[in-house]
Amino acid sequence: MSSAKGTATDKHGSPNGSGDRLKTLRRLNKFLWLCWLGLPVSVAWTYWRVVVLIPAAAGSEPEAAGCLRMLGHPGYISPVGRIVFWASFVFEISIFFIVLAVLHRMVRKFISGQIFVEDTLAGLKSLGVILIVWPFLMGAVRYGEDAALRALGDLPPNWPLPINVNLSVAAMGLFLLALKVVIEHAIEIKYEQELTI
Repeated sequence: MSSAKGTATDKHGSPNGSGDRLKTLRRLNKFLWLCWLGLPVSVAWTYWRVVVLIPAAAGSEPEAAGCLRMLGHPGYISPVGRIVFWASFVFEISIFFIVLAVLHRMVRKFISGQIFVEDTLAGLKSLGVILIVWPFLMGAVRYGEDAALRALGDLPPNWPLPINVNLSVAAMGLFLLALKVVIEHAIEIKYEQELTI
């Protein structure tokens, strides 16, 4: 089907390119819903593996159990140490839920036709800031976790306490903030051209 000017359109009267993009966004939306379903499953599997599988495999080997105890495994540390371990674990996985929520909101906005609008720019800014700040927060949390477990006697006194920061994630955040600035500039140029015409 074509319009009066001969432009190809889809069955909804929209240009074929727009229809294809909409289909792609809807597929992405479905994929993100699958991610929402997969995250709790992944968390549950990790918990079961840490709490059940690893201790069960080490139960018959005293040396293996000793290694787990030395490494601060939650099955072999003090009750307070377990609280510290699992609090750090929850904090660490929360980034996936936060980023997924921001991405899913942006995709749903795109599907409704709100692409280059304030919400999109706000979403890019949020993702950028999160990805920049998160590696440093995570490094501090892991350092605090190891320091607390060592103070509780759940880790050896000579256990090293390095601060590890994933700078590649922070670089991705900087890229998103730069992309936001570029999009803002492009919108301003387009607006000025429309005023000129």
